[in-house]
Amino acid sequence: KPGFHVAPPQGWMNDPNGPLEFPAGQLYHLFYQYNPSSPKWAAPSWGHVASADLVHWMQLPSVALQPAAYYDSDGVFSGSATLLTNGTPAIMYTGVSRFEDLGYYYQVQALATPTNTSDPLLQHWLKRSDPVMPLAPPG
Repeated sequence: KPGFHVAPPQGWMNDPNGPLEFPAGQLYHLFYQYNPSSPKWAAPSWGHVASADLVHWMQLPSVALQPAAYYDSDGVFSGSATLLTNGTPAIMYTGVSRFEDLGYYYQVQALATPTNTSDPLLQHWLKRSDPVMPLAPPG
């Protein structure tokens, strides 16, 4: 395992997503595409690590986002993290689904927020019941 790079405890890892500082001045969070059950690509989830110094990373025990909603059943693809105007952390990501039906991925933009903003580790996330952008804008 690398000493100063983020790596999952097992499985497949892909691009980092959603670097976020929360709470301000205390912790940095980094998410990454992740398949915890295999070293091969599959419908990606998001893994999650946190660090106080950007060198030593703490692997958080739960998968941050899993492909489970009707709009992301084939994967939680790339995205970013930010703070909403009220200070709540949020993850905006591309949810994909319906590959078998359509022969291509139906893509939406989806939003998740932590279930407990008092938890500095942001260990549990809740997806909205529907995507925030269910269709691509015209053109």
